[in-house]
Amino acid sequence: MICYGNAEQLPRNALSLSECLRVVNAIKDAGIMRVVISGGEPLLLPHLPQVVQALTMKDISVVVGTNGTFLSDENIEAFRGCTRIEISLDAPTAA
Repeated sequence: MICYGNAEQLPRNALSLSECLRVVNAIKDAGIMRVVISGGEPLLLPHLPQVVQALTMKDISVVVGTNGTFLSDENIEAFRGCTRIEISLDAPTAA
């Protein structure tokens, strides 16, 4: 994933599912209570539902920030365990 247009020249590679699950375990081990997942657009990560599920199964609060474009009838259930889903309504013009 590319985060916020990669203005800081951050790494351009996405983590694999197994790498994400290792991060989930490290988050739990560190005693972190809430994770905010944003982007770029986090719903472009194909295994985001599994990551969210792994976090919530470990009693970690999850907030997802999205533009809402990729929420669908097919994937909305995967995010039901989130504490909050924040949908940005930004646009280039007021209209």
